Amino acid sequence: MVQSTQVESVLPVIRTMSASLTPGDARVAAAILNRPTDVIHMSVSELAERAGTAASTVVRACKSLGFKGFQDLKIRIAQEVGAGGPPVSVGDQSTPGDGRPALIVRRVMDSAARALSEAPVTIDENEFERAVAAIAAAGRVLVAGVGTSWAPAQDAGYRFMMIGLQVQAPVDVRGQLLAARLLNKGDVLVVMSHTGASAETLEAAEAAQVAGSTVVAITSFARSALASHSNVVLVAGGHDLGFRLEAMLSRLTHLAVVDALYLAVAERLAEVAKPALDASAAITASHTI
Repeated sequence: MVQSTQVESVLPVIRTMSASLTPGDARVAAAILNRPTDVIHMSVSELAERAGTAASTVVRACKSLGFKGFQDLKIRIAQEVGAGGPPVSVGDQSTPGDGRPALIVRRVMDSAARALSEAPVTIDENEFERAVAAIAAAGRVLVAGVGTSWAPAQDAGYRFMMIGLQVQAPVDVRGQLLAARLLNKGDVLVVMSHTGASAETLEAAEAAQVAGSTVVAITSFARSALASHSNVVLVAGGHDLGFRLEAMLSRLTHLAVVDALYLAVAERLAEVAKPALDASAAITASHTI
């Protein structure tokens, strides 16, 4: 459901929910995201034709996304665009540079900036506070991620160690699963997954829950298998740049979420964090030529 009344929340929230919709509803969401300004001036039948589905599916999709109906959707999009929201296409593109390599840098940087600016809209503040509280109180923190989420997970493990937390971030999947099974009540698993559907991360989350630990998920979609196996869900994702490269931008937003958790936990555990940060600074200074 669209939880916020802020006009800026409409398109980012649709994006985070699109992967959990039925195929027909997902086509409607994709058509909305692809040309949002066009939708303002379309009838329900016209949007249905563009999405390759029935008018009744458009109405159902709008309600599944949290709107009262198609008219409510159009009003919210109009408000968002009028408030300076994104009026351009965010759907599939053939190539990141449309055949012109010189445009890749501009497009990627613009898309990254936009993904980061939208992240606060989809991250629930109460969920973030719960994540900070759980990590700060944890006896041990395990960080897990595979595929494109592996590197952000490793970064998270290092950052949490920098502020004095007892952290594990195994580099291999089997190590992550073993560590998850050895967690105890009061420990925390921070699991990162763009899709929220990776079998390995789901297995780690299930093992942590069986152990009585708190599972904090950082993912791109509000409704996913991982979300249903987590105690706390932080949703932040990016747009599709073509070639299924939406995970590239999501990696950046997930790293930003990690940085926010790092700072918030460090502030809460200042007495522990300061000596650890001093030690990190000293090591850096002693190894700088």
